[in-house]
Amino acid sequence: MGMFDTVVLEGLKLKVPVEIKEFLGENGASFPQDFQTKDLDNSLLTYYIKESGQVYETEFIPTGKKIKSDYNFPSFKTNRSFIERLYFDKVFKPLGPRIIDERKEVKKRSTITETIAIYTYTKVNDRYLELEYELEIVSGKVKKSKVLKWSIESEEDAIERRERDQKWNEEQDIKQRQREIFTQKWYYPILREVYNPIVYFGSRAVVSICNKIIHLTYSWRGV
Repeated sequence: MGMFDTVVLEGLKLKVPVEIKEFLGENGASFPQDFQTKDLDNSLLTYYIKESGQVYETEFIPTGKKIKSDYNFPSFKTNRSFIERLYFDKVFKPLGPRIIDERKEVKKRSTITETIAIYTYTKVNDRYLELEYELEIVSGKVKKSKVLKWSIESEEDAIERRERDQKWNEEQDIKQRQREIFTQKWYYPILREVYNPIVYFGSRAVVSICNKIIHLTYSWRGV
């Protein structure tokens, strides 16, 4: 899905199709307030829209305090071979912890002029609701809005999806149990200490060679 930004409706009223109103009412649900968009910075920022249509965007500013930022990643040591653990300790331990500026999120009035699409895909009483709107924003204020598309998952599709999900979960449980049985074998530690490093460092070697070829290719083009 990639990167996106979040748009939160803090009072802004949008036109709601009658079918959506009825569906939400029947299920005791309220109209979604959180939407996503790919038409702005795509930096995982959050934009807030007030009842007046004024758009506020988030900004991270220094608080004046210093905090620790640790580069160590515990997950790197999970179930890894002895050689890999040595490698990660050598690479990442020297990088952390370090002292950085603490930042906090604040809202500021936006001055953007854009026409953006916002969308949401949310579950209501185990059925999915899809909504997409177009917002015309001028100098940081919503001037027009319209429904681009909407859909409500049918009961039949919901049942079929749940059956697929249940089947997938059962398959994953079987694989997990098989994995647990495999890790209990007497020869598993030997395989982990030999096979895993070969695969990991072999893949890193291949990537390094490919990057070197790419670098040389660009160098030759400059001759």
